[in-house]
Amino acid sequence: MRTTKVKEIESSLDLVRQILEKYPEARDNSTWLLILFWNSQTHGRLFWNIEDIKERIFSKRLTAAESVTRAKRLLQAAKPELRGNKEERIEIAEEVRRDIPRSGELF
Repeated sequence: MRTTKVKEIESSLDLVRQILEKYPEARDNSTWLLILFWNSQTHGRLFWNIEDIKERIFSKRLTAAESVTRAKRLLQAAKPELRGNKEERIEIAEEVRRDIPRSGELF
């Protein structure tokens, strides 16, 4: 039996695929993907009031961010053409690694 979360991810796949095809910049930017996804879900009527967005997420009128980003990862694993700029991702990852304090250097 499929869980509710699995069903939510599966139901997100088609819209996420469409967004990744139409907006290549969303391939490496989950925040942009979420904005485009939720905007589509609300037929362009997404209100940028945090209380409104919070209420829509908690009432399940907007798909959970985790489900959208998981659908993106599944699609990108299956379809390399939907992946973003690998060199840019590597550069960002290296920058993050340099900026994260080594164990024992936190305090």
